[in-house]
Amino acid sequence: MRKKIRKFFLYATSSVISCVAIFAGIFLFFNFNYLRPQIEAQTTDLLEQKVRITGDIKPSFLNWHLALVMHKVDVGTDIKADAVTVSLPQRTSLQRVMVQADNLKYKGQLLGDYDIPVTVYPDGFEIDPLKGNQGGSTFKGKVKYINHELHIEGTLKDFPLGRLADEAEGKVDGIVQLEGRGETQAELIRTLKGRLMLTSGTGKLTSKSLNFWSRDLLTSFLPGKKEATTLNCAIVDFNVIGNGQAQSRAIVVDTSENTVFAKGTIDFDKGQVDMVLKPHPKDISLVSVATPVHISGAIDNATVTPEAGGVARKIGGVLLGVINPALAVLPIVEEKLGDYNGSCADILKQYQTKNVL
Repeated sequence: MRKKIRKFFLYATSSVISCVAIFAGIFLFFNFNYLRPQIEAQTTDLLEQKVRITGDIKPSFLNWHLALVMHKVDVGTDIKADAVTVSLPQRTSLQRVMVQADNLKYKGQLLGDYDIPVTVYPDGFEIDPLKGNQGGSTFKGKVKYINHELHIEGTLKDFPLGRLADEAEGKVDGIVQLEGRGETQAELIRTLKGRLMLTSGTGKLTSKSLNFWSRDLLTSFLPGKKEATTLNCAIVDFNVIGNGQAQSRAIVVDTSENTVFAKGTIDFDKGQVDMVLKPHPKDISLVSVATPVHISGAIDNATVTPEAGGVARKIGGVLLGVINPALAVLPIVEEKLGDYNGSCADILKQYQTKNVL
């Protein structure tokens, strides 16, 4: 009798599994392209950017929940994804939606695959944890927008330096901490305040890595007509001060030939940069050709002008409001020594009493 019951149970179980598999197969075979206009309209309204879905919309499963997979998704002109999977909302007091973006790209640059769990509240939403990965690099963070207040936190680990500069080698870590307030995307960007920081350890820079604006910038990093240099460390740290502007907190790049300090501002709203870079050669024979450079204009097409010492000091003191960038940033560093570590932190401490610009 027990054998018959066991046999019947196994038969019934296998039948149910087969039925579910057949149902799932039939379900996944269909497409939901007829939903395209509605989805595009709703997401365009939500994101305040034109959303286009040029591929198929098909049913799927995500974390054992029904979902829709939208292939070939464009958001505005800069953001693209090969596929975006969205779980269908469950009947709960809070709406929780899981979004997966495959091969997410920004301005043609591959960002990777992202898991985006969204919790929708009556007065906003929260994404926690936001996770992304690409080629061994990872991004982890959270985004909260409640009652028109935006909070963003995130950490970047092991991002390939070659993705930022051609032929460069090494890894980049990063921190983002931003807050803003507004009802529209423009208002939020205009009110953003916080911090953006990138750090790097050892690696390599080549002439192609550095020649993205002009030969004058290349000479600052590679004196003596060298084609490559060893990167020892780098810190690029900005305070976001509102009105779409970021002001340098500390910038130092140390190579086998040079230690380069910089100071200035970036206006993301206008797409403008205004900075002074000053190289400090480690070979005394190259000190005479260590000319500061002034970088100004559009971020993607800036003008790099070599400056004589007196002019550079004027630019540093009047235009950018600082004569000694190390002196300007190091009191902050000394208050929060945990912010920086490694050899570049030691360099900042070493130069704090010297006129480096």
